[in-house]
Amino acid sequence: MLNTVIMNIFGPFITWKTQKWATNVKFEAIENEDFLSNRSEKYKILSKSIEDLGFSCIGSSVLNNEGGDIFFRLYWDSNSKIAAMCVSATSPIEEVVYMGFSQKYSDGSIMNISNNPFVEVCPKTEIKSSYRFPSVSDAKELLDIFNQIKRKYSSEVVDFDTSSAFKEMEHFTKLESDELVSKGILKPEIDDEGKRALTLYGAICLTYRAISPGRNIFGYLSERESKKMLSSAIKIAFN
Repeated sequence: MLNTVIMNIFGPFITWKTQKWATNVKFEAIENEDFLSNRSEKYKILSKSIEDLGFSCIGSSVLNNEGGDIFFRLYWDSNSKIAAMCVSATSPIEEVVYMGFSQKYSDGSIMNISNNPFVEVCPKTEIKSSYRFPSVSDAKELLDIFNQIKRKYSSEVVDFDTSSAFKEMEHFTKLESDELVSKGILKPEIDDEGKRALTLYGAICLTYRAISPGRNIFGYLSERESKKMLSSAIKIAFN
């Protein structure tokens, strides 16, 4: 209890002084066999469940963060133009494994649905709509939810060259960072490591989304919003 109080008081200032936001990132491809051999059994099962739905693996990579590494595999279904991702976020304390499905639209936005157990530390942006269903562990069920919700999006679906998938992710990461600058979350300057410093306001926002009780509150709100969106999409299907 005392540690929680201390972190809520001093956490934002610690984050403000020590953390930076990766902006110009470089995703290095990892050989798929080597990548998968080093993942947990839970990850391997989840990865196979995505492939069983007809998705083809188009690459594996890792993003090295100060708080831990994020390993992921990308998948693509050319018929539906839906991308999938299987993620392993590791830290000295734990490993969090989850999956997600996403689609890009002609207006430049992306819609993403995942079963990530934690709310994203990145505040909501105009170019990315994210919905969480942490209680859904089945890949087919999560994909069905994705197909329900995408009825709410009227923009044309955009295809992309699978050989440049990582380049697209790098470009989108930069765009998302730019939007966080416009929201006052990040400072505009990019350092030699391709990172941006947080504003104090940004540090407060990110910290309270990452620690209790804020993490629980934002997690509850994001999950409730996701369920409302799904309910609204289902109503459209029956009208």
